[in-house]
Amino acid sequence: MLALSLSALTAPLAAAQTAGGSEVLAWGRNTFGQLGNGTTAPSTTPGSTVPIPASLPQGTRVTAVSGGYGHSVALTSTGKVLAWGQNTEGQLGDGTFANSTVPVEVHLPAGVTVTAIDSGDDFVLALTSTGNVLTWGYNEWGQLGNGTTGIDSDVPVEVDLPQGTTATAISAGAGHALAVTSTGDVLAWGDNDLGQLGDNTSTAHNVPIETQIPAASGTVTRIAAGDDHSLALTSTGEVLAWGYNAEGQLGDGTTTTRRLPVETHIPSDVTVTSLAAGSGFQSFALTSTGGVLAWGDNTYGQLGDGTNTRRTQPVEVLLPEGTVVTALDSGDDHAVALTSTGGLLAWGITATASSATTPPPTAMSRSRSTWPRAPLLSPWAPGATTAWPWPRGRRAPRP
Repeated sequence: MLALSLSALTAPLAAAQTAGGSEVLAWGRNTFGQLGNGTTAPSTTPGSTVPIPASLPQGTRVTAVSGGYGHSVALTSTGKVLAWGQNTEGQLGDGTFANSTVPVEVHLPAGVTVTAIDSGDDFVLALTSTGNVLTWGYNEWGQLGNGTTGIDSDVPVEVDLPQGTTATAISAGAGHALAVTSTGDVLAWGDNDLGQLGDNTSTAHNVPIETQIPAASGTVTRIAAGDDHSLALTSTGEVLAWGYNAEGQLGDGTTTTRRLPVETHIPSDVTVTSLAAGSGFQSFALTSTGGVLAWGDNTYGQLGDGTNTRRTQPVEVLLPEGTVVTALDSGDDHAVALTSTGGLLAWGITATASSATTPPPTAMSRSRSTWPRAPLLSPWAPGATTAWPWPRGRRAPRP
């Protein structure tokens, strides 16, 4: 089973195979068919408030999933990529600009095997077995990395990595992209108006440039791209951050936007093993003990600390007692975590975007009777009368 949370965000989580293949579960908005169940109708009202299975081709085994603003992608055990949902910018990569309510196969170049995927708002990254990076979809800021700007692509194109470079990890932000190389450097491309590429400029780049990681920090082992900020975990155990910081998402104790990496204030007795930023203005770190740290925007309780207080330095997410988290990801205004027992926890925004204090992370269930319901309809649902409370990002989502 794979879980994919779709509220204009990315949330790749857990996998469990069945005899006939995989099951991908999705929940949230379904305006463009991003739940992948053959409809644009929610499974409940409002949105899909319980996980429902996507309609995968029979026998398909899925190893990873990712969700963008209105689309979803899945990596299969054979190295192929499936996509569904919104396709107005070519983000399904199937050679068309037509939306699809069921998974379609991305048109990968012949002979290419994909090993990792990640979605930005309206574009997708794919890492290949040879260390190349493919991308497709929206390209307003050069986030396809192929030397063009403003030319969307409905099929995968190759990112113009420096000659001899082998990429080992990828991460997609709202409009920028990151890659770790085999030498532990970070490459970045796309939108850079707030310094999210980390090259000490605010100039967008349509080909990869090197982020200026401090030499004393060692090599980079993990990356995460947020809405307009970036995170990196280094071989020395430091967490570095750069870009937009109005909500404290860099975690350096300030709200000063940075064009170069600065050190996040991780507690000295904590070892970080991975990072998450999604497309929001908050950041997360998974620790070696299975705990989670969070910092940045907390308007909707997305930091999971039981408050709505913005944090400019990491605070501990209030996990249920005895919980060990093994993977996590963040969306615009919420987070989802996989536990060691195979359960899922979620916290942050609901369809009502209530300003009341959000409780600590709660377990997710497939039972509709126990799933939390929101009383307001989204503006796309029949009979809706309220405006959708979109996050305070600089980019309003396209309808």
